[in-house]
Amino acid sequence: MHFLTHPELVAQDGYTAFAAGLWFYMTPQSPKPSMHDVVSGFFVPNAVDEAAGIKGGFGSTINIINGGIECGGGTNSKAEKRSTSYLHFLEEFDMDPEDETDLSCATEGSFPTGGTGDAMGYFQEGGNPGECELVPWQTGYSMYARDDYKRCVCDTWGEGEADCPQAGQQDGGDEDDGDNDESDDEESDDPVDDEDEEDDNDEEEEGDEEE
Repeated sequence: MHFLTHPELVAQDGYTAFAAGLWFYMTPQSPKPSMHDVVSGFFVPNAVDEAAGIKGGFGSTINIINGGIECGGGTNSKAEKRSTSYLHFLEEFDMDPEDETDLSCATEGSFPTGGTGDAMGYFQEGGNPGECELVPWQTGYSMYARDDYKRCVCDTWGEGEADCPQAGQQDGGDEDDGDNDESDDEESDDPVDDEDEEDDNDEEEEGDEEE
Protein backbone atom coordinates (compact mmCIF):
# COMPACT_ATOMS: atom_id res chain seq x y z
CA MET A 1 0.00 0.00 0.00
CA HIS A 2 3.04 2.26 0.38
CA PHE A 3 3.20 3.08 -3.34
CA LEU A 4 -0.54 3.76 -3.49
CA THR A 5 0.05 6.53 -0.99
CA HIS A 6 3.27 7.73 -2.62
CA PRO A 7 3.13 6.80 -6.34
CA GLU A 8 5.88 9.30 -7.17
CA LEU A 9 8.40 6.94 -5.53
CA VAL A 10 8.05 4.47 -8.40
CA ALA A 11 9.84 6.86 -10.77
CA GLN A 12 12.66 7.48 -8.31
CA ASP A 13 14.09 3.96 -8.26
CA GLY A 14 15.09 1.93 -11.32
CA TYR A 15 14.28 -1.47 -9.82
CA THR A 16 10.85 -0.34 -8.62
CA ALA A 17 10.04 1.25 -11.98
CA PHE A 18 10.97 -1.95 -13.84
CA ALA A 19 9.02 -4.10 -11.36
CA ALA A 20 5.96 -1.89 -11.79
CA GLY A 21 6.18 -2.25 -15.57
CA LEU A 22 6.53 -6.03 -15.26
CA TRP A 23 3.53 -6.14 -12.93
CA PHE A 24 1.45 -4.20 -15.47
CA TYR A 25 2.57 -6.56 -18.26
CA MET A 26 1.71 -9.72 -16.31
CA THR A 27 -1.47 -8.75 -14.44
CA PRO A 28 -4.98 -8.89 -15.95
CA GLN A 29 -7.23 -5.96 -15.12
CA SER A 30 -10.77 -7.08 -15.85
CA PRO A 31 -12.24 -6.77 -18.40
CA LYS A 32 -8.77 -6.40 -19.92
CA PRO A 33 -6.54 -9.47 -20.16
CA SER A 34 -2.87 -9.12 -19.33
CA MET A 35 -0.48 -8.14 -22.09
CA HIS A 36 1.35 -11.42 -21.45
CA ASP A 37 -1.84 -13.41 -22.10
CA VAL A 38 -2.22 -11.65 -25.46
CA VAL A 39 1.43 -12.01 -26.52
CA SER A 40 1.59 -15.68 -25.49
CA GLY A 41 -1.66 -16.52 -27.29
CA PHE A 42 -3.43 -17.54 -24.11
CA PHE A 43 -6.03 -14.83 -24.68
CA VAL A 44 -8.47 -15.83 -27.43
CA PRO A 45 -11.20 -13.29 -28.23
CA ASN A 46 -14.75 -14.61 -27.91
CA ALA A 47 -17.78 -13.42 -29.85
CA VAL A 48 -18.31 -10.47 -27.50
CA ASP A 49 -14.70 -9.34 -27.99
CA GLU A 50 -14.95 -9.70 -31.76
CA ALA A 51 -18.10 -7.58 -31.80
CA ALA A 52 -16.04 -4.83 -30.12
CA GLY A 53 -13.29 -5.21 -32.74
CA ILE A 54 -10.83 -6.94 -30.38
CA LYS A 55 -8.47 -9.04 -32.50
CA GLY A 56 -6.01 -10.41 -29.94
CA GLY A 57 -2.87 -9.34 -31.82
CA PHE A 58 -0.19 -6.82 -30.95
CA GLY A 59 -2.72 -4.05 -31.45
CA SER A 60 -4.67 -5.40 -28.49
CA THR A 61 -1.64 -4.87 -26.24
CA ILE A 62 -1.72 -1.20 -27.21
CA ASN A 63 -5.40 -1.22 -26.31
CA ILE A 64 -4.51 -2.56 -22.87
CA ILE A 65 -1.83 0.11 -22.33
CA ASN A 66 -3.65 3.21 -23.51
CA GLY A 67 -6.69 2.16 -25.51
CA GLY A 68 -8.89 5.03 -24.41
CA ILE A 69 -6.59 7.50 -26.17
CA GLU A 70 -4.79 5.56 -28.90
CA CYS A 71 -7.37 3.01 -30.09
CA GLY A 72 -10.77 2.94 -31.75
CA GLY A 73 -10.58 6.35 -33.37
CA GLY A 74 -8.71 5.53 -36.56
CA THR A 75 -5.00 5.96 -37.18
CA ASN A 76 -3.06 7.24 -34.19
CA SER A 77 0.59 8.32 -34.40
CA LYS A 78 1.51 7.03 -30.93
CA ALA A 79 0.00 3.62 -31.63
CA GLU A 80 1.83 3.47 -34.96
CA LYS A 81 5.15 4.18 -33.22
CA ARG A 82 4.53 1.30 -30.84
CA SER A 83 3.92 -1.05 -33.76
CA THR A 84 7.03 0.17 -35.59
CA SER A 85 9.20 -0.32 -32.49
CA TYR A 86 7.78 -3.82 -32.04
CA LEU A 87 8.77 -4.76 -35.59
CA HIS A 88 12.29 -3.42 -35.01
CA PHE A 89 12.64 -5.59 -31.91
CA LEU A 90 11.54 -8.64 -33.89
CA GLU A 91 14.28 -7.96 -36.43
CA GLU A 92 16.87 -7.60 -33.67
CA PHE A 93 15.95 -11.06 -32.40
CA ASP A 94 16.00 -12.54 -35.93
CA MET A 95 12.25 -13.14 -35.90
CA ASP A 96 10.21 -12.77 -39.07
CA PRO A 97 8.00 -9.68 -38.84
CA GLU A 98 6.02 -10.93 -41.83
CA ASP A 99 4.28 -13.40 -39.53
CA GLU A 100 2.77 -10.59 -37.49
CA THR A 101 -0.79 -9.45 -38.14
CA ASP A 102 -3.19 -7.06 -36.42
CA LEU A 103 -0.50 -4.59 -35.39
CA SER A 104 -2.99 -1.75 -35.18
CA CYS A 105 -5.79 -1.02 -32.72
CA ALA A 106 -7.35 1.68 -34.89
CA THR A 107 -10.65 -0.19 -35.12
CA GLU A 108 -10.63 -1.80 -31.67
CA GLY A 109 -13.12 -0.63 -29.08
CA SER A 110 -12.74 -0.97 -25.32
CA PHE A 111 -12.51 -4.44 -23.86
CA PRO A 112 -16.13 -5.38 -23.17
CA THR A 113 -17.97 -6.87 -20.24
CA GLY A 114 -18.58 -10.50 -21.10
CA GLY A 115 -15.38 -10.76 -23.11
CA THR A 116 -12.68 -13.34 -22.48
CA GLY A 117 -10.78 -10.91 -20.23
CA ASP A 118 -13.83 -10.25 -18.06
CA ALA A 119 -12.86 -12.44 -15.11
CA MET A 120 -12.72 -12.28 -11.35
CA GLY A 121 -9.18 -11.77 -10.16
CA TYR A 122 -9.27 -10.14 -6.72
CA PHE A 123 -10.48 -10.97 -3.21
CA GLN A 124 -12.66 -9.02 -0.82
CA GLU A 125 -14.40 -9.82 2.46
CA GLY A 126 -16.89 -12.62 1.87
CA GLY A 127 -20.42 -13.10 3.08
CA ASN A 128 -19.52 -16.05 5.29
CA PRO A 129 -17.42 -15.55 8.44
CA GLY A 130 -13.75 -16.32 7.95
CA GLU A 131 -13.96 -16.30 4.15
CA CYS A 132 -13.08 -13.96 1.30
CA GLU A 133 -14.67 -14.03 -2.15
CA LEU A 134 -13.55 -13.31 -5.71
CA VAL A 135 -14.62 -10.07 -7.38
CA PRO A 136 -13.86 -8.59 -10.85
CA TRP A 137 -12.70 -5.19 -9.57
CA GLN A 138 -9.29 -4.42 -8.11
CA THR A 139 -8.71 -4.71 -4.38
CA GLY A 140 -5.58 -5.00 -2.29
CA TYR A 141 -5.72 -8.82 -2.55
CA SER A 142 -4.92 -10.37 -5.92
CA MET A 143 -5.68 -13.92 -6.99
CA TYR A 144 -2.32 -13.85 -8.80
CA ALA A 145 -0.25 -13.01 -5.71
CA ARG A 146 0.94 -15.69 -3.34
CA ASP A 147 -0.83 -15.76 0.05
CA ASP A 148 -3.15 -12.86 -0.81
CA TYR A 149 -6.24 -14.92 0.01
CA LYS A 150 -4.79 -15.62 3.42
CA ARG A 151 -3.98 -11.93 3.90
CA CYS A 152 -7.53 -11.03 2.94
CA VAL A 153 -8.97 -13.38 5.56
CA CYS A 154 -6.53 -12.24 8.25
CA ASP A 155 -7.08 -8.55 7.58
CA THR A 156 -10.84 -8.55 7.16
CA TRP A 157 -11.82 -11.17 9.75
CA GLY A 158 -8.94 -10.99 12.20
CA GLU A 159 -6.31 -8.64 13.50
CA GLY A 160 -4.04 -8.75 10.48
CA GLU A 161 -0.71 -10.55 10.26
CA ALA A 162 -0.59 -11.35 13.97
CA ASP A 163 -3.64 -13.59 13.54
CA CYS A 164 -2.04 -15.62 10.75
CA PRO A 165 1.44 -16.84 11.67
CA GLN A 166 3.33 -18.82 9.07
CA ALA A 167 3.87 -22.54 9.51
CA GLY A 168 6.41 -23.18 12.26
CA GLN A 169 5.97 -19.76 13.87
CA GLN A 170 3.30 -20.79 16.38
CA ASP A 171 5.85 -22.13 18.90
CA GLY A 172 8.80 -20.14 17.61
CA GLY A 173 10.70 -23.32 16.80
CA ASP A 174 11.67 -25.46 13.90
CA GLU A 175 9.00 -28.00 12.99
CA ASP A 176 11.62 -30.42 11.67
CA ASP A 177 13.69 -30.68 14.87
CA GLY A 178 11.76 -33.66 16.23
CA ASP A 179 11.91 -35.52 12.93
CA ASN A 180 15.65 -35.07 12.69
CA ASP A 181 16.18 -36.47 16.21
CA GLU A 182 14.12 -39.55 15.43
CA SER A 183 15.98 -40.20 12.19
CA ASP A 184 19.32 -40.05 14.02
CA ASP A 185 18.22 -42.81 16.42
CA GLU A 186 17.07 -45.15 13.69
CA GLU A 187 19.42 -47.84 12.35
CA SER A 188 20.86 -47.14 8.95
CA ASP A 189 19.67 -49.18 5.98
CA ASP A 190 22.68 -48.08 3.93
CA PRO A 191 24.50 -51.22 2.61
CA VAL A 192 27.79 -49.33 2.75
CA ASP A 193 27.37 -48.86 6.50
CA ASP A 194 26.61 -52.59 6.88
CA GLU A 195 29.79 -53.48 5.01
CA ASP A 196 31.84 -51.24 7.31
CA GLU A 197 30.41 -53.02 10.36
CA GLU A 198 31.27 -56.44 8.86
CA ASP A 199 34.86 -55.31 8.20
CA ASP A 200 35.22 -54.21 11.82
CA ASN A 201 33.93 -57.57 13.04
CA ASP A 202 36.38 -59.45 10.77
CA GLU A 203 39.29 -57.44 12.13
CA GLU A 204 38.27 -58.21 15.72
CA GLU A 205 38.07 -61.97 14.93
CA GLU A 206 41.53 -61.95 13.33
CA GLY A 207 42.95 -60.21 16.39
CA ASP A 208 41.46 -62.89 18.66
CA GLU A 209 43.02 -65.69 16.57
CA GLU A 210 46.48 -64.10 16.72
CA GLU A 211 46.29 -63.96 20.50
